[in-house]
Amino acid sequence: METGTRKLFGANNQKETNTNSENNKKLSFMQRLAYTIIDFGTIFLLFFGLYQLALHTPVSNNLHNAETEMYEIQIEKGTATGFYVKTYLEEGQSTNAVIYEDEGGKYYYNLNDEFRADYQQALKNDEKYSNLKFAYTVNSFAIFLPCLAISELIFIIVVPLTNKRRATLGILSAGGRSISKKYVDKARWYHLMFKFVFIFFIDSALPYFIFGEVALLFIPFLTLLSMLTNKERRTIHDIVSGIMVIDNKTYVPLVDRESDDENEASDKPQTGKEA
Repeated sequence: METGTRKLFGANNQKETNTNSENNKKLSFMQRLAYTIIDFGTIFLLFFGLYQLALHTPVSNNLHNAETEMYEIQIEKGTATGFYVKTYLEEGQSTNAVIYEDEGGKYYYNLNDEFRADYQQALKNDEKYSNLKFAYTVNSFAIFLPCLAISELIFIIVVPLTNKRRATLGILSAGGRSISKKYVDKARWYHLMFKFVFIFFIDSALPYFIFGEVALLFIPFLTLLSMLTNKERRTIHDIVSGIMVIDNKTYVPLVDRESDDENEASDKPQTGKEA
Protein backbone atom coordinates (compact mmCIF):
# COMPACT_ATOMS: atom_id res chain seq x y z
CA MET A 1 0.00 0.00 0.00
CA GLU A 2 2.85 2.33 0.87
CA THR A 3 4.52 1.66 -2.47
CA GLY A 4 1.31 2.24 -4.39
CA THR A 5 0.76 5.50 -2.51
CA ARG A 6 4.32 6.58 -3.26
CA LYS A 7 3.84 5.90 -6.97
CA LEU A 8 0.54 7.79 -6.99
CA PHE A 9 2.05 10.87 -5.38
CA GLY A 10 5.09 10.51 -7.63
CA ALA A 11 2.87 10.57 -10.72
CA ASN A 12 1.04 13.63 -9.41
CA ASN A 13 4.30 15.41 -8.74
CA GLN A 14 5.51 14.59 -12.25
CA LYS A 15 2.29 15.91 -13.71
CA GLU A 16 2.61 19.15 -11.79
CA THR A 17 6.24 19.47 -12.79
CA ASN A 18 5.52 19.02 -16.48
CA THR A 19 2.65 21.47 -16.52
CA ASN A 20 5.03 24.17 -15.37
CA SER A 21 5.14 26.83 -18.06
CA GLU A 22 8.92 26.94 -17.78
CA ASN A 23 9.27 23.30 -18.82
CA ASN A 24 9.49 22.04 -22.42
CA LYS A 25 9.29 25.53 -23.86
CA LYS A 26 9.13 25.96 -27.61
CA LEU A 27 12.01 27.63 -29.40
CA SER A 28 11.78 31.28 -30.34
CA PHE A 29 11.04 32.28 -33.91
CA MET A 30 14.65 33.33 -34.50
CA GLN A 31 15.90 29.97 -33.24
CA ARG A 32 13.47 28.18 -35.57
CA LEU A 33 14.48 30.42 -38.46
CA ALA A 34 18.14 29.65 -37.80
CA TYR A 35 17.73 25.87 -37.64
CA THR A 36 15.47 25.84 -40.71
CA ILE A 37 18.10 27.66 -42.75
CA ILE A 38 20.86 25.37 -41.45
CA ASP A 39 18.84 22.21 -42.06
CA PHE A 40 17.78 23.06 -45.60
CA GLY A 41 21.24 24.39 -46.41
CA THR A 42 22.90 21.21 -45.19
CA ILE A 43 20.46 18.99 -47.07
CA PHE A 44 21.12 21.00 -50.23
CA LEU A 45 24.91 20.66 -49.88
CA LEU A 46 24.61 16.93 -49.27
CA PHE A 47 22.24 16.54 -52.20
CA PHE A 48 24.50 18.61 -54.47
CA GLY A 49 27.48 16.40 -53.65
CA LEU A 50 25.54 13.21 -54.37
CA TYR A 51 24.13 14.71 -57.57
CA GLN A 52 27.61 15.53 -58.82
CA LEU A 53 28.62 11.92 -58.26
CA ALA A 54 25.50 10.70 -60.05
CA LEU A 55 26.41 12.74 -63.13
CA HIS A 56 29.26 10.29 -63.76
CA THR A 57 27.02 7.21 -63.93
CA PRO A 58 25.55 5.37 -66.97
CA VAL A 59 22.14 6.86 -66.14
CA SER A 60 23.60 10.32 -66.64
CA ASN A 61 25.03 9.26 -70.01
CA ASN A 62 21.56 8.14 -71.09
CA LEU A 63 20.17 11.49 -69.97
CA HIS A 64 22.80 13.41 -71.94
CA ASN A 65 22.28 11.32 -75.08
CA ALA A 66 18.50 11.80 -74.96
CA GLU A 67 18.94 15.54 -74.48
CA THR A 68 21.32 15.79 -77.45
CA GLU A 69 19.00 13.89 -79.80
CA MET A 70 16.02 15.96 -78.66
CA TYR A 71 17.90 19.15 -79.43
CA GLU A 72 18.79 17.93 -82.92
CA ILE A 73 15.12 17.18 -83.64
CA GLN A 74 14.15 20.62 -82.31
CA ILE A 75 16.57 22.24 -84.77
CA GLU A 76 15.26 20.10 -87.62
CA LYS A 77 11.59 20.82 -86.93
CA GLY A 78 12.28 24.45 -86.14
CA THR A 79 14.00 25.16 -89.47
CA ALA A 80 11.44 23.10 -91.41
CA THR A 81 8.50 25.06 -90.01
CA GLY A 82 10.21 28.45 -90.20
CA PHE A 83 10.20 28.91 -86.43
CA TYR A 84 14.02 28.81 -86.32
CA VAL A 85 15.50 31.43 -88.64
CA LYS A 86 19.19 31.02 -89.36
CA THR A 87 20.82 34.40 -88.75
CA TYR A 88 24.51 35.15 -89.33
CA LEU A 89 26.31 37.35 -86.85
CA GLU A 90 27.75 40.59 -88.11
CA GLU A 91 31.21 41.65 -87.05
CA GLY A 92 31.21 42.79 -83.44
CA GLN A 93 27.64 41.57 -82.87
CA SER A 94 26.89 39.47 -79.77
CA THR A 95 23.92 37.38 -78.68
CA ASN A 96 22.79 35.29 -75.75
CA ALA A 97 21.64 32.52 -78.09
CA VAL A 98 23.69 29.41 -78.85
CA ILE A 99 26.24 30.25 -81.58
CA TYR A 100 27.05 27.86 -84.42
CA GLU A 101 29.54 28.11 -87.26
CA ASP A 102 29.71 26.90 -90.88
CA GLU A 103 31.44 27.96 -94.05
CA GLY A 104 29.40 31.15 -94.08
CA GLY A 105 30.56 32.20 -90.61
CA LYS A 106 29.03 32.29 -87.13
CA TYR A 107 25.28 32.16 -86.84
CA TYR A 108 22.41 31.61 -84.41
CA TYR A 109 18.74 30.76 -84.68
CA ASN A 110 16.31 33.64 -84.33
CA LEU A 111 12.79 32.68 -83.33
CA ASN A 112 9.81 33.60 -85.48
CA ASP A 113 6.75 33.49 -83.20
CA GLU A 114 4.45 33.41 -86.21
CA PHE A 115 5.30 29.73 -86.67
CA ARG A 116 5.56 28.70 -83.01
CA ALA A 117 2.30 26.71 -83.08
CA ASP A 118 3.42 24.84 -86.22
CA TYR A 119 6.74 24.02 -84.55
CA GLN A 120 5.09 22.72 -81.38
CA GLN A 121 2.67 20.59 -83.38
CA ALA A 122 5.52 19.14 -85.43
CA LEU A 123 7.31 18.06 -82.24
CA LYS A 124 4.11 16.60 -80.85
CA ASN A 125 3.58 14.50 -83.97
CA ASP A 126 7.15 13.18 -83.97
CA GLU A 127 7.10 9.75 -82.30
CA LYS A 128 10.88 9.60 -81.84
CA TYR A 129 10.88 12.95 -80.06
CA SER A 130 8.09 11.80 -77.73
CA ASN A 131 10.03 8.65 -76.85
CA LEU A 132 13.21 10.64 -76.24
CA LYS A 133 11.32 13.10 -74.05
CA PHE A 134 9.94 10.22 -71.98
CA ALA A 135 13.40 8.66 -71.67
CA TYR A 136 14.83 12.03 -70.63
CA THR A 137 12.19 12.43 -67.92
CA VAL A 138 12.69 8.90 -66.55
CA ASN A 139 16.48 9.24 -66.43
CA SER A 140 16.16 12.67 -64.84
CA PHE A 141 13.99 11.22 -62.07
CA ALA A 142 16.40 8.27 -61.73
CA ILE A 143 19.21 10.70 -60.90
CA PHE A 144 17.42 13.40 -58.95
CA LEU A 145 15.09 11.44 -56.64
CA PRO A 146 17.58 8.86 -55.26
CA CYS A 147 20.08 11.64 -54.48
CA LEU A 148 17.34 13.58 -52.70
CA ALA A 149 16.10 10.50 -50.83
CA ILE A 150 19.58 9.54 -49.60
CA SER A 151 20.43 13.07 -48.47
CA GLU A 152 17.13 13.44 -46.57
CA LEU A 153 17.41 9.92 -45.11
CA ILE A 154 20.86 10.67 -43.71
CA PHE A 155 19.84 14.05 -42.37
CA ILE A 156 16.38 13.27 -41.00
CA ILE A 157 16.88 9.73 -39.63
CA VAL A 158 20.56 8.78 -39.36
CA VAL A 159 21.86 12.00 -37.78
CA PRO A 160 19.07 12.30 -35.14
CA LEU A 161 19.51 8.63 -34.14
CA THR A 162 23.17 9.30 -33.35
CA ASN A 163 22.43 11.88 -30.64
CA LYS A 164 20.30 11.77 -27.49
CA ARG A 165 18.28 14.82 -28.46
CA ARG A 166 17.00 13.13 -31.64
CA ALA A 167 17.85 16.39 -33.37
CA THR A 168 19.09 17.45 -36.78
CA LEU A 169 22.23 19.54 -37.09
CA GLY A 170 20.15 22.71 -37.27
CA ILE A 171 18.13 21.88 -34.16
CA LEU A 172 21.30 20.98 -32.28
CA SER A 173 22.94 24.26 -33.22
CA ALA A 174 19.84 26.18 -32.09
CA GLY A 175 19.89 24.47 -28.70
CA GLY A 176 16.76 22.42 -29.36
CA ARG A 177 15.55 18.87 -28.88
CA SER A 178 13.01 16.71 -30.73
CA ILE A 179 10.53 14.98 -28.43
CA SER A 180 7.42 12.90 -28.81
CA LYS A 181 4.35 15.11 -28.44
CA LYS A 182 2.37 12.21 -26.95
CA TYR A 183 4.93 10.80 -24.52
CA VAL A 184 6.89 14.01 -23.76
CA ASP A 185 10.06 12.00 -24.16
CA LYS A 186 12.72 11.68 -26.84
CA ALA A 187 11.33 11.00 -30.30
CA ARG A 188 11.25 7.33 -31.28
CA TRP A 189 12.70 5.93 -34.50
CA TYR A 190 9.24 5.58 -36.03
CA HIS A 191 8.57 9.30 -35.45
CA LEU A 192 11.68 10.06 -37.49
CA MET A 193 10.60 7.57 -40.15
CA PHE A 194 7.17 9.22 -40.49
CA LYS A 195 8.90 12.59 -40.70
CA PHE A 196 11.20 11.36 -43.48
CA VAL A 197 8.36 9.80 -45.47
CA PHE A 198 6.29 13.00 -45.28
CA ILE A 199 9.18 15.30 -46.19
CA PHE A 200 10.38 13.13 -49.07
CA PHE A 201 7.05 12.34 -50.70
CA ILE A 202 4.92 15.40 -49.84
CA ASP A 203 7.47 18.20 -49.40
CA SER A 204 9.94 17.07 -52.07
CA ALA A 205 8.93 14.43 -54.63
CA LEU A 206 5.36 15.64 -55.23
CA PRO A 207 6.29 19.31 -55.90
CA TYR A 208 9.16 18.10 -58.09
CA PHE A 209 6.83 15.93 -60.18
CA ILE A 210 4.33 18.76 -60.63
CA PHE A 211 6.45 21.90 -60.90
CA GLY A 212 10.04 20.74 -61.38
CA GLU A 213 13.20 21.62 -59.47
CA VAL A 214 12.18 25.26 -58.96
CA ALA A 215 9.39 24.18 -56.58
CA LEU A 216 11.96 22.93 -54.05
CA LEU A 217 13.24 26.48 -53.59
CA PHE A 218 9.93 27.48 -52.00
CA ILE A 219 9.77 24.59 -49.49
CA PRO A 220 11.81 26.40 -46.76
CA PHE A 221 9.47 29.41 -46.96
CA LEU A 222 6.38 27.18 -46.77
CA THR A 223 7.92 25.40 -43.78
CA LEU A 224 8.41 28.69 -41.94
CA LEU A 225 4.89 29.77 -42.88
CA SER A 226 3.42 26.57 -41.46
CA MET A 227 5.21 27.22 -38.15
CA LEU A 228 3.59 30.64 -37.92
CA THR A 229 0.06 29.30 -38.37
CA ASN A 230 -0.18 27.30 -35.12
CA LYS A 231 0.41 28.18 -31.47
CA GLU A 232 2.97 25.44 -30.89
CA ARG A 233 5.08 26.65 -33.81
CA ARG A 234 5.19 23.14 -35.30
CA THR A 235 5.72 22.37 -38.96
CA ILE A 236 3.26 20.18 -40.84
CA HIS A 237 5.73 17.28 -40.98
CA ASP A 238 6.27 17.57 -37.21
CA ILE A 239 2.51 17.48 -36.60
CA VAL A 240 2.05 14.44 -38.86
CA SER A 241 4.98 12.56 -37.29
CA GLY A 242 4.02 13.46 -33.71
CA ILE A 243 7.23 15.39 -33.04
CA MET A 244 7.64 18.64 -31.12
CA VAL A 245 10.83 20.73 -31.08
CA ILE A 246 11.58 22.37 -27.74
CA ASP A 247 14.38 24.25 -26.00
CA ASN A 248 16.72 21.60 -24.63
CA LYS A 249 17.45 23.67 -21.50
CA THR A 250 13.81 23.41 -20.44
CA TYR A 251 13.38 19.70 -21.21
CA VAL A 252 11.62 17.72 -18.47
CA PRO A 253 10.28 14.27 -19.44
CA LEU A 254 6.76 13.29 -18.44
CA VAL A 255 8.05 10.13 -16.77
CA ASP A 256 11.35 9.77 -14.95
CA ARG A 257 12.43 6.43 -16.38
CA GLU A 258 15.02 5.67 -13.70
CA SER A 259 12.60 6.36 -10.82
CA ASP A 260 9.87 4.41 -12.55
CA ASP A 261 12.16 1.40 -13.03
CA GLU A 262 13.15 1.50 -9.34
CA ASN A 263 9.49 1.60 -8.29
CA GLU A 264 8.65 -1.33 -10.52
CA ALA A 265 11.54 -3.32 -9.05
CA SER A 266 10.41 -2.61 -5.47
CA ASP A 267 6.84 -3.72 -6.25
CA LYS A 268 7.90 -7.18 -7.45
CA PRO A 269 6.99 -9.97 -4.97
CA GLN A 270 9.94 -11.42 -3.08
CA THR A 271 10.64 -15.13 -3.37
CA GLY A 272 12.75 -17.66 -1.53
CA LYS A 273 13.46 -17.67 2.20
CA GLU A 274 12.50 -14.01 2.65
CA ALA A 275 8.98 -14.79 1.42
